[in-house]
Amino acid sequence: NMKKNVVYPVLFAVALPLGYKLYSKRFHVYPILYCGKHLVACMGEPECKAMLECFQECANVTSERRRVSAITYQYLQFPEDPAVCQYECLLKMTTPISQDVIECIGINECMEPSQYSDECAVLAQHDILPFSTIPKHVLEGKWEKVFTSSWDIWPCQTTEFFSPLSPQPEPRPWMTAWPKDETVWRMDLNWTVYPNTEEEATFYMSNEITPNEKWDIASSRPTLKTTAIMWGTEAHENWYFLDYDPKGQTILIYVCAYTPALQRKDSIAMVLMKEGGSLSEESVGAVQERALQILGEKFGTLQRIEPCETNNKNERPS
Repeated sequence: NMKKNVVYPVLFAVALPLGYKLYSKRFHVYPILYCGKHLVACMGEPECKAMLECFQECANVTSERRRVSAITYQYLQFPEDPAVCQYECLLKMTTPISQDVIECIGINECMEPSQYSDECAVLAQHDILPFSTIPKHVLEGKWEKVFTSSWDIWPCQTTEFFSPLSPQPEPRPWMTAWPKDETVWRMDLNWTVYPNTEEEATFYMSNEITPNEKWDIASSRPTLKTTAIMWGTEAHENWYFLDYDPKGQTILIYVCAYTPALQRKDSIAMVLMKEGGSLSEESVGAVQERALQILGEKFGTLQRIEPCETNNKNERPS
């Protein structure tokens, strides 16, 4: 039904949502004009069609999927946000056709302002750690996301840091500073769906990160700022390092993210653990307590993310 509204949120690293209005009055102007062949291909592929149908269900305020989503994500600032429901639809975006249609819509700026926008925490400057707190050789490499306060509770999420002047990997076409600027780092956000199955798919989002600089989206001066472009849409984030445990190799981080095209902020607290690190029961309790101490219940209530190898949440959805 071309009259139905479908909003598509794209996952940015520490997961930024984008709201793509696929079936709106504006849709008839942009996606039909520029992305018609992609949409036809999508409707002809079961996986891609299921993705659009999932978005439609989430756009319906009375649907069962929307009701369950609001219960599942009741810890968020806006659990009733249709975009939150639609994150589950991302699990269906595993084929080139499904990714192509979203990329076409993003590049052609077929988006509308988001219905909801989070409030970001105001942090005391003495709680924010400098970028130099974590040694360069420690920060470099892969980190697993083990806690979040946001919607990104899926297992199999990693964050990989590359230092300035690094010879690998190849820079993304849009990157202007990394790796040639000796002050700019690269950060890749990776997430995998349906691990160890024929449908396994991994998505990547690359960022340029500049230590000791900020976007004017929050009052507190951050540890670093990030810039990312994914599917034609730019995202800005301020990252605040709040706690570093060198023994367990974990970092408590708060992120205030902003997507200019959607006029939307996202508030995210998370814990990253270095590959090869470990979390004891004592350290789990300590990092949860530390998050609440600095951020309060509204911004610092952490949700545990299941280990990738033991999760059952990435099974092929119906």
